[in-house]
Amino acid sequence: MIFQSTMHRRNKASTKLKKEKASSPHTAAKETDDSSMNRFAVLGMMLVLGLLSVVAVSTLRSDGNNIGGNVGRELRNIRGVADTTNTDVEVITEKSSTNVEKEESQEGKLIRFTVSNLDGEEGRIGTFLVRTHPSWGPLGAERLEALVTSSFWTDCRFFRVIPNFVAQFGINGKPTVQKAWRGQVLADDPVVTSNTRGTITFATSGKNTRTTQLFINFVDNKRLDNQGFTPIAEVLGDGMTIVDRIYKGYEGNPNQGKIQNKGNVYLESAFPKLTFISKAEFVENEEESNLENEGGET
Repeated sequence: MIFQSTMHRRNKASTKLKKEKASSPHTAAKETDDSSMNRFAVLGMMLVLGLLSVVAVSTLRSDGNNIGGNVGRELRNIRGVADTTNTDVEVITEKSSTNVEKEESQEGKLIRFTVSNLDGEEGRIGTFLVRTHPSWGPLGAERLEALVTSSFWTDCRFFRVIPNFVAQFGINGKPTVQKAWRGQVLADDPVVTSNTRGTITFATSGKNTRTTQLFINFVDNKRLDNQGFTPIAEVLGDGMTIVDRIYKGYEGNPNQGKIQNKGNVYLESAFPKLTFISKAEFVENEEESNLENEGGET
């Protein structure tokens, strides 16, 4: 009985202890914490798995984008090379400045002008060389060459010579010859180069009125560019040292109407010191090596 009672008391105490533990807030909290920890662990695992999935997907997408990006960059690079190639082609088509200068220096025809009465003095003769430039003004360059072929320039006077501006010429000394050319009017060439010193340009009386009158620019006359005056040739080498000696004393006094009607009869009588062209002739290309000798006086 004692044993039973003792066991009974022990069992009772054990039951009471279990009840107390069960009813203890600390025990409930611990059990709750354990449960929560389990849940958090599961959630953590799920979160980790989710993150891994996201990373995997992102990696795939990133790889895909990199591939697409690389392809895009390659295409852009190809287009870039094509653009560069096209630019090079365009430059070649449009010609580099070096090629343009080289071609301009070799284009057209060479013309040697022999002039008399330099400085207004009889017997003073000099020569200068001119190159036509069809790339500057094709119609005008062709007309200048045609006038050389027809010997139009022989005995033509520089009848309007303005210091620090221009030396104008191109009315034939024979009225019948001038009359034959007067109706052969040229359309204007677009202005593609400037009226710099030494360039040769047609004089005009308005749009599309060019015939035979030309002028040589003593100085840079860029203001003439916007007025439609198109250079078509240039004086080469030291030729401007001769051009600078064309007689300037009469300036613009000779009357162009009288020159047209009376020719050199009028000029020789009223303006005997005028410098004039005694000869204009084409020079073969083989003689280009002698350019440095041009611009001399005999």
